[in-house]
This record gives sequence, structure tokens and C-alpha cells, in this order.
Amino acid sequence: MIFPWHSPFHSCLVSLGRDSILHIEIETYMACITAFLSLAKSEYTMVSKVFPLNCSNTFETLIQVALNQLIQNGENIMSSVRRACSRHDYTALVAMLPVLGRLMEEDKEFNTLLKCTTSGTLAKFSKLVTSMKTLAARALTDFSAHVKTNPDRESMSKDGTVHEFNSNTILFLQQLLSFADAVRSILYPHDVDSDTVTMEVSSSVQVDVQHDTDADESEEQPSDSQESMGNDNQRALSPYVCECSTWLCLISRMTPLTRAR
Repeated sequence: MIFPWHSPFHSCLVSLGRDSILHIEIETYMACITAFLSLAKSEYTMVSKVFPLNCSNTFETLIQVALNQLIQNGENIMSSVRRACSRHDYTALVAMLPVLGRLMEEDKEFNTLLKCTTSGTLAKFSKLVTSMKTLAARALTDFSAHVKTNPDRESMSKDGTVHEFNSNTILFLQQLLSFADAVRSILYPHDVDSDTVTMEVSSSVQVDVQHDTDADESEEQPSDSQESMGNDNQRALSPYVCECSTWLCLISRMTPLTRAR
């Protein structure tokens, strides 16, 4: 069970940009995950009939090469995402989230399939998922820090004109919403109830807005309709893409700039 990952088609992609290569690799990898599970199930069924007394060892031997390749390619994708995030290109993280989401969806299938193998084989898959979650969590934290410390924030117009930095940031947050389940599992690994999170978010928004109001008393206060629109945007985005303490503060400060759209 060998996947044609390093095919001539894959080699000719060098002429494309890095982002294009990463997206194509991820699409191929998603197909490989599905193929691995399907083929492994078929092989386990066959092995259990042909070698009933030595089924586990034979099955583990058969899937070892394919599993190692699947994991290695996953690690290669993480390396690409890690390099992109080091350049503050966080769109690569959005590209990786479908992979993480798929692996999380198929976690039960993988565990059921690999439970008859040695603990080391099962640990390889678990380590891959954990590593992706850790990378994603670190990237989200770095993104938040990058937004808070970026010097472009100081040059944003006070009249509500949309700044490129603000536009890119909001676009990234909107893209994260497409993978709400994966992002929520990263930011809330202990499976916090969504209603509880929303209540905490709403409370944090009120605190942050009040803090900004006290700090900027000399500035013009927004209208009631604008305030309502801003709070709606905050409540929609915050439960899924923000940690209550840091991300809400970030969004509450940038929401006024989006009202001019």
C-alpha cells in the first residue's frame, strides 16, 4: 500500500508559487487520508481471514510503510506552515486546518483500526494530531501578538477608513470561521460548552468596550446602531476564533474600522 506522493506531476509544481504548492499538497494529502483508511480496512479484513492466528503482526507489517509515509507527509506540511508563519503569513495555517479537521473526524476510525497494532504504531498517529494542534495554537497566539505589536496599527486613520492591515486581519478571522470546530478544539481543548463560552465572551466584550471608552473620553462616541453592529460582529466571531482575554480585545479595537465598509 504505497501512495504515489512523489509523482512526476508533483515534481512539476516547482514552477508554481509556494502557496499553490502547499494547497495542492494538502488536497493530495486529504485524499491520501481517505485512501489509507479505506485500503487499511480492506487489508485488515483480508489478513484476518488468511492469517487468523497472526493477524495483528501481519497487518501492522503491511501498513507500516504507508502509515510512515502518511505521517511523514503530514510533518512536511507542518514544516511548510511553520516556515510561512515565521514570515507572518498566517494564511498557510488556514490551509492546514482542513487536514487537522479531517484527522480529528477520523480519529475514532484510526484508533479502531490501529488498536490491534503495537502502542508505538498508534502513538505515531496520535503524535501527528497533537503536533498539528500545538502548531495551530502557537500560530494563533503569534498572530494575535503580531496584530497587537504591528506598527501599522499606529497609522490607522481615526475616521474609520479601512486600513490594509485591518482588512487582512479581519479576512483571516473570517476564514477561520469556516473551520470553527477545528479552531474551537484548539483554543478550548477541554471541550468547553459553547453556551458557556459565549457568555464569557459577551462579558469580556463589555469589559473591553468599557475600558476603551474610559481611555478615549475625548473621542466621538459611536451611535447606538453602530454600537449594536459592533457588538453583533464581536459575538459572531469571538466564540470561535478568539481567546477571551486577548482576541476579544483585538477584535473590539478593530471592529469600528469595519463599519465604514
